Amino acid sequence: MNINSGVYAVILNENKEVLMIHRTDHDLWEIPGGKWEEDETPWQAAIREVEEETGLQVKIEKIVSIGSRPERQDLVFTFLCKIIGGEIKHTREADDIQYFSFENIPPNTAPSKLERIKDALAMQEQCFLRDISQSVKTEDFVEKNKL
Repeated sequence: MNINSGVYAVILNENKEVLMIHRTDHDLWEIPGGKWEEDETPWQAAIREVEEETGLQVKIEKIVSIGSRPERQDLVFTFLCKIIGGEIKHTREADDIQYFSFENIPPNTAPSKLERIKDALAMQEQCFLRDISQSVKTEDFVEKNKL
């Protein structure tokens, strides 16, 4: 079994606005995240991805959701994170980094990321378990919208 894995971090400020990055390879806003590498846990990968994409150091506060697309063996973890250090900086993966209220999230944000943000904003005690088989993959969203 070869699992396709992803990790994402939702970072909220005191106004419950979410930190988002604008990707350098597409006209797309996202929450920090990516694939986890060999010999690291999903939570270590989320922490690494945040620092690589934003310059910020975070700690994991809780797991928000686990998504699965069984037919492709995709497994996606979303974590709620808190900033503990570093400074926001543009990186090779992010040419803009901003906080947005949910109502003002840019339209060029993949629906799958909106779902992860909604889950985090729900502030539910339990982790959401999602079958993401019907979710639009980011790559498909980019292609369809020519981003």
